[in-house]
Amino acid sequence: MNIDETIVEKAERYIKGVMTADEQSEFEAKVKSDAAYANAVNEYLQFYTSFEHFVSREKLKGEMDVAHADLIEEKNLIAAPGQTGKVIKLFRKNIRLISVAASVAIISVLGTALVLTKYYGTQIPSGYRALVNDVAQIKKTQRVINNQIKSIASATQKKPAVAGIYSGTSFLVTAKGYLITSLHIVNNANNIEVVNDGYAYNAHVIATNAACDFALLKIEDSSFESPKSIPYNFYSQNAEMGQKVFTLGYPRTDLVYGEGSVSSLTGYQDDTIAYQVSVPLNPGNSGGPLFDERGNIVGVISGKQMQTDAASFAIKSSYIVDALKTVDDKDFEKDFTLSNKKTLSKQPRVQQLKTLKSYIFEVRVIN
Repeated sequence: MNIDETIVEKAERYIKGVMTADEQSEFEAKVKSDAAYANAVNEYLQFYTSFEHFVSREKLKGEMDVAHADLIEEKNLIAAPGQTGKVIKLFRKNIRLISVAASVAIISVLGTALVLTKYYGTQIPSGYRALVNDVAQIKKTQRVINNQIKSIASATQKKPAVAGIYSGTSFLVTAKGYLITSLHIVNNANNIEVVNDGYAYNAHVIATNAACDFALLKIEDSSFESPKSIPYNFYSQNAEMGQKVFTLGYPRTDLVYGEGSVSSLTGYQDDTIAYQVSVPLNPGNSGGPLFDERGNIVGVISGKQMQTDAASFAIKSSYIVDALKTVDDKDFEKDFTLSNKKTLSKQPRVQQLKTLKSYIFEVRVIN
């Protein structure tokens, strides 16, 4: 990272809230009027956030290592009268960080249950897990800095992605920025971003269909560059058992490829609107497209069976198309067509993936 020292100094003072009112106004005006300056500030704010988190974690880890070594000595197990043991001091000193870690652990355990309750009601199917990713970066300082980054970004400038609370996958269905994802990712979300190639775009929910766990999003961001067309189509018939399939999704911040086959023509607990597929998937894959070998969409990833390897589920494309046909949005109705393009059908797999990566977006629920 090669950033002017004056930018570093001003960005730090801005984050810490020690600027005068005039300095703050001047700084924000500079960011909004100078795209290069804004990029440099945003780059440093991202670095600052990651570094602060790393330092806090490493500091606590080091102190805990020392405390652990001290525990080996019997004299450190019991504090002398009138003194406080080192372990107790360490706990008190770092209680905020420990509390955050405990909260994250609890949320990680409860997150899936909460999401599934939204989708299935109060009764959660035993053994089923929705593949929404519970992102463990919810510290107050992270949220504050994320808000500061948003507040100073230019309206037409691509902004870097920030951490969210939940994440999943989505994919474009029109060139004008309409995307499909799973309802259980974005249900009741107030602030949604979709991310591709490290850049984030504001999005909001246009339509939903709880019966097939469907949500249609629309990118509302002037920095989004629309593609000329969509290179894939929806497969109109049911897939066959044993048919080869592949998927792309975001179980991590990088796009991940998976392949397998249709292993059953029904989903979890014989659900007729879904397939079971032998594709190894993880939290974050929900909402991702399931392609056949020709690059047609045969389904949308929704979940997996717990304690069973490579038993994942996808809503059948025919149900997704039916849901799309009921969307009450004039712009979408005008823009959406079932394409006859066969751009991907004659491409080898490596080239298919290169073509597709621009159309698959991570979905991040910020709050």
